[in-house]
Amino acid sequence: MRPVFITHLFCGDAEKSDTIYAREDITHEQIRADLLAAQEQYIAYVKSLSEAPDKVTAPYAPAYEDHPDKLVREVKAEWLELKAKAEAWNTHQRALRRPFVADFLIDNERYFAEDPNQFDLDLDWGHRHGWLGMM
Repeated sequence: MRPVFITHLFCGDAEKSDTIYAREDITHEQIRADLLAAQEQYIAYVKSLSEAPDKVTAPYAPAYEDHPDKLVREVKAEWLELKAKAEAWNTHQRALRRPFVADFLIDNERYFAEDPNQFDLDLDWGHRHGWLGMM
């Protein structure tokens, strides 16, 4: 595995970076082509979600006291309708937060989020904080 460092530029300024791992047999040209293809897919995905529903929030429960002239079932029906619209808006917002690298690039065949050959070890020194300067 070899690391691929991706710097995300917005208006020419670096705003974010990611590291992924690619198989050794993948060329730089193929990595660049795959990154550009994933970027196009992500842009198309976000554009497909551009028709955002209006933001709607629903109270925790129907407010019967605010509608003394309506029947309980009418107030509850209106609240359920409002709750469904609020859930649609929340679902739309969650969909917009799909991560680019994780959802559009990592395929666990050619590109990986972590190097499978890398391993981490913890070495516990207990409360010997001052010893690190002597090593």
